[in-house]
Amino acid sequence: MSFTRFLLGVVELAAILLPLYAAAISLRQVLVPGWNGAASRLAEIVLAISGLILVAQLVGVVGLYRPGFVIAGALIASAATILLCRRYGADRDATPLPAPPVSHLAFGLAIAGAMVVTYQWANSTQIALDIGMYLPNTTWHNAPFAARFVQEAQIGLPHYTDIFRLTVWFYPQNSELLHSVGILTLSNDVLSPLLNIGWMVLALLAGWVIGRPYGVGPAVVVALAIMFGTEMLVYYEPGDAKNDMIALFGMLAAVAFLINGEAQRRASDETEGSRPWDRFGLGPLILAALASGIAIGTRLNFLVPVLLLTLAVIYLSFPGQRLRTTGVWIAGLTLTSGFWFLRNLVIVGNPLPWAKSLGPITLPHPDQMPIDVREPGTVAEFLTNFKVIDKIFVPGIRDNLGDLWLLVIAAVVIFAVVAIVKGQTRTIRTLGVVSVLAFIGYLVTPLTAAGRSGGALSTGFEANMRYVAPAMALALVLGPLSPIFRSSQRRRRILLVVLLVILLFTVWPSAPLIGGIATSPEAMRADYALLALVLAAALVILPVGLAELWNRQHLRPLAISLSVLAGIGLFAFSYARTDNYEKVRYAEPTTWRTDPLREDFQPLIQWFRPLTDQRIGIVGSAISFKQYFLYGKELSNRVYYVGQPAACGVYRPVQTCVGFRRRVNELDLDLLVISRYTTVPLKRPAVARLDEKAWILGTPQTQVVLQSNGFNVLEVNGRLDPNTCPVE
Repeated sequence: MSFTRFLLGVVELAAILLPLYAAAISLRQVLVPGWNGAASRLAEIVLAISGLILVAQLVGVVGLYRPGFVIAGALIASAATILLCRRYGADRDATPLPAPPVSHLAFGLAIAGAMVVTYQWANSTQIALDIGMYLPNTTWHNAPFAARFVQEAQIGLPHYTDIFRLTVWFYPQNSELLHSVGILTLSNDVLSPLLNIGWMVLALLAGWVIGRPYGVGPAVVVALAIMFGTEMLVYYEPGDAKNDMIALFGMLAAVAFLINGEAQRRASDETEGSRPWDRFGLGPLILAALASGIAIGTRLNFLVPVLLLTLAVIYLSFPGQRLRTTGVWIAGLTLTSGFWFLRNLVIVGNPLPWAKSLGPITLPHPDQMPIDVREPGTVAEFLTNFKVIDKIFVPGIRDNLGDLWLLVIAAVVIFAVVAIVKGQTRTIRTLGVVSVLAFIGYLVTPLTAAGRSGGALSTGFEANMRYVAPAMALALVLGPLSPIFRSSQRRRRILLVVLLVILLFTVWPSAPLIGGIATSPEAMRADYALLALVLAAALVILPVGLAELWNRQHLRPLAISLSVLAGIGLFAFSYARTDNYEKVRYAEPTTWRTDPLREDFQPLIQWFRPLTDQRIGIVGSAISFKQYFLYGKELSNRVYYVGQPAACGVYRPVQTCVGFRRRVNELDLDLLVISRYTTVPLKRPAVARLDEKAWILGTPQTQVVLQSNGFNVLEVNGRLDPNTCPVE
């Protein structure tokens, strides 16, 4: 990438983000007066993200998703927000947010714990910055959605990535939208491998804010770091475009706002219930609703936890305030999530197209063919099947949580019980109940035990065990707030040390003292150690250090000077890494994160990488999961699954030669990639008559340009003649 193009991209990105953050500061001062420090930064970050999502959606839904229009939208929205905030002003007499002092030792241990898990994530992230993003969900739909937003300058229309029954094109896509902002401004996806480690660090910040009013921020941070250091997140999240972490951040931020809002109200001298919004305050309630919307506008498996959180907020409201509390909560929730469900309602007639009925009422839904990635199944279906529990669930839990899995689960259970039984406030006790109910929700969540039998069930359970993360996270952040663990400095220290020991043996890639406990040995590469350490320090130590300097009036000039130097260094380093990323992304065969399709795909990846502005059709399940590789080095190739759209968002395979050739003509393809259907346990009758290779090979308008391990790439020159199809 040329320096001029990189500089322009950075300027465009800054022109979007900086005004939105300035508006977030003004709005935070009005919504939560009396807040300071980490709680204020968390509020500003959530407000800025919410603003970015809204601006991108408003500009993109009318087909104007281009840098200039997004910048204009951000400037207009920010200016209007700042003017309104100045008009109404902030409450200068607000009660300060409680923040009991934390010892320097505890603070240092919290930073150490955050650094340990961030270093672990940074290692995987650095690898991705060298080789690209490889995991299946990323290359199947997460990254293609983001790239297609930019290509089409349109947000809202479904992008049919496959013909599976899952209909992933109706998933909420907040995460993909945020990924697309980087592509829109920088003209590449170099920011995408970095986003998940950023969400993880912000989730740790939310943990600190949750524990801050009770003086146990360090323990909450380390408790969260334990979960973030487990295989179920480390393998799938850092360095890829999967979207679990942003949803976890949103949920934890919502909890942080509710707990801090309640703590501020309790610290005031007013009688409970004497003013509207007395339980949490209007500002924290709005912030929590926006953060919850970010979560459910990103991942469907957060619908149950956020629904439970919604019911908890309504339950916790004082009598006479529940109706207005419900109205504010739903409004905030809708602002950051409603777009995607409204899109589904418009296209399908059902905001949740996967729900086929409501009692006896049949709901509109896409009537897909029974072609599944894995046969659907839930953990609850196997709770009485002790063979499955012994042979599949227990080994899967051990693989995901490490050899200390019993200790991790024990910590989660103890924290949940303590929060319910000994929680200091009604809010903490209620949220403890939410964590338990969220776990029950996990048991009945679709696809938690996808596959139903044999190896398919094993891989389905292991891959989707991350769906339990919301319930685990809630328990882990609530438990340390109990007086049982914080009633004395000695107890706080013991808890912190125990959690740190669990953390170290969870993330340590080899622990010879106790038999080699490890969750992710392949995720730690010695050749990336220095870069990973620098990245971890930049994400954890640098912002904390600058904040500490800023808090000391006489050291603010030093904080400003160091910030400028850090900004210059970050710019120079980013340019070097971006230039390197463009050169090496998908350029060489890789052994990182072994994938059975990896070797088959290398010739395909190398062939498509230099292509630009091509219209590429794909068929078959193998290529569906890896279609992002075909977008090319400049992300300008447009990839279409050759299927047949129908009403209610249906997208089916084309089942006749005549129909297939006509569809290829409609899509005006330059290239067509035909792959096999044998890479996933498909229901054979649904695909047995599909023979796209025979329907198109040998036609005068097509020429085979690449054959590699079951993949056939054909160049299409001219319109295919449906009349020359063999008689069917």
